[in-house]
Amino acid sequence: MYGKQEGAEVGYNPTKRGRPGYSIKACFIANNGDCVNLRLDGGKSRSKTGFKEFFENTTSLLPPSYKVSFLRLDKSFFGEDTFWYLEEKGERYVAYAKNTKPLRKIASDGKWEETERNSLCLTEIEYTYGSWKKRRMIIKKSILPN
Repeated sequence: MYGKQEGAEVGYNPTKRGRPGYSIKACFIANNGDCVNLRLDGGKSRSKTGFKEFFENTTSLLPPSYKVSFLRLDKSFFGEDTFWYLEEKGERYVAYAKNTKPLRKIASDGKWEETERNSLCLTEIEYTYGSWKKRRMIIKKSILPN
C-alpha cells in the first residue's frame, strides 16, 4: 500500500518491510466460494485476535436455512483460545499448524499410511502444544518426485 491510508499500521510484511498495511479476515462458503464476511484490520493485528466476534458476526450474516457444519482455519488462526471457543460451541473444525521442529520430530516417529495416491502419506498423533490440553493431530506429508 502507498500513502497514508486510514487504519493502516506497520506490521509483518515479508516482502516490503516497514511499510504500513492491513490484516484481512475473510470467511467463504466452501462449496461455491461465496464470501460471507470480510474484515480489514490494521497491519499489527493477528488473525486470531477477535476471532470470536468475527465468527459470531459471520454466522449472523448467514440466511436462517444455512447451518455451519465444519470450519477450516488457516495457520494464522491456530490458537488455544480459538480452539476452546469452537469446542465449547460444539463446532467441528480443522486448523493448519505451523511446521515446527518439535512437531516434525514427533511425526517422524509415527506410523505413516500411504493413501491411494502414492505421493501422499498421513499419520495421526496425540499432541500437547506447550500447556494446552492434548489434541488429536493428523499430519500430511507429500512425497515429491525426484
